[in-house]
Amino acid sequence: MNDKKPRRELIVSSAHLAGGSSPALSELEYGLILFSHAFNRWMVRCMAAAGVAGLS
Repeated sequence: MNDKKPRRELIVSSAHLAGGSSPALSELEYGLILFSHAFNRWMVRCMAAAGVAGLS
């Protein structure tokens, strides 16, 4: 019986980041980018709800 947890795939943006601690840093960077995009979409919806659509 195999007691090891299944290895999850890492999100690495470039092949040169695949070694050492770089994959973890690449995943963090990707997560921050996703968070930033989600926050921007949320702000656009909030501005539209406030009647200020197109505010930049």
